[in-house]
Amino acid sequence: GTTWRHVLGGDGMDCAVDPTNANTSYASYQYGNFRRSLNGGLSFTNITPSGQSGAWVTPIAIDPINTNTIYIGYASLYRSFDRGNTWSVLAANICGGDEIEYLKIAPSNNNIIYAGNTSGIYRSVDGGQTFTSITTGISGGAITDVAISSSNPDHIWVTLSGYTQGTRIFRSYNGGSNYIIVSGTLPDIPVNCAIYQPASNDLVYIGTDFGVFYRDNAMPDWLPFNNNLP
Repeated sequence: GTTWRHVLGGDGMDCAVDPTNANTSYASYQYGNFRRSLNGGLSFTNITPSGQSGAWVTPIAIDPINTNTIYIGYASLYRSFDRGNTWSVLAANICGGDEIEYLKIAPSNNNIIYAGNTSGIYRSVDGGQTFTSITTGISGGAITDVAISSSNPDHIWVTLSGYTQGTRIFRSYNGGSNYIIVSGTLPDIPVNCAIYQPASNDLVYIGTDFGVFYRDNAMPDWLPFNNNLP
């Protein structure tokens, strides 16, 4: 529309909208305090798992197959089958007891989940029951995000913060068993986030301290994507 409406206080952290029902949305404020709306954001209900506190920006993910199922990453991974009414704990202390800072479910296979924080990235192939580190081969900065191909759950891009030359983006074709560096001529600045465009030629957008860049398989390097952005 043409107007904005303030729906939740705090600093304003991660959020999500049900892709099958725009009236169902989730919003949060710092340390993993989550709220759910069933009426398009007119009102919100507290769905925070009892006693839980997470990272400054605690991640939420909606299951791509069954959108009534949602996940929140605290120190342990929490799952709800009923949009946050009840919760159960899956894998505990994925990041060695530290909070999870990013959480992604493979669009083509909801049994494959990637989660982690600045120190490490982890992969589950059993719907979040167990996780294995796939950090080996990544170096040069703090890990900030992971993007997953919409058609291949083993095809991922991992972004890094920091200023180490040439190590901004790592790409894996086998679920993190091996990586190649695909930073190209990106400036040596923090890359904060990444998103994969479905049904594309592996088109990935990244958000950096200098703005947005994009690249697909037909392009030899990253290009700026900043027209009309502030």
